[in-house]
Amino acid sequence: MVVTIDLGFHIFIQQRLRLRGLDAPELGTKKGVFAKKFVEAQLKNCSFLLIKTYGSDKYDRYLVDVIYLKNEKDVSIVMKNGSFLNQEILNKGFADPI
Repeated sequence: MVVTIDLGFHIFIQQRLRLRGLDAPELGTKKGVFAKKFVEAQLKNCSFLLIKTYGSDKYDRYLVDVIYLKNEKDVSIVMKNGSFLNQEILNKGFADPI
């Protein structure tokens, strides 16, 4: 997963992330394509994501939990009522737990 991070003052960076606790399929596989489409659909109408980091893996990707809520712009509401993307991917069977 690659995200664009707003550092403020009109400074943006792109960062590679790995969803914590998931063994996700490779994108070149049928299961990987379905997983990607699921994530894209879930995040389609999100103006931002809440990301909690847990350090980085051997490929320099941050291990993260992602919380989101479609069509919401208030951070406190997303924190209270948001969905946990990592768990949703597991629940749908698009990845295995690690």
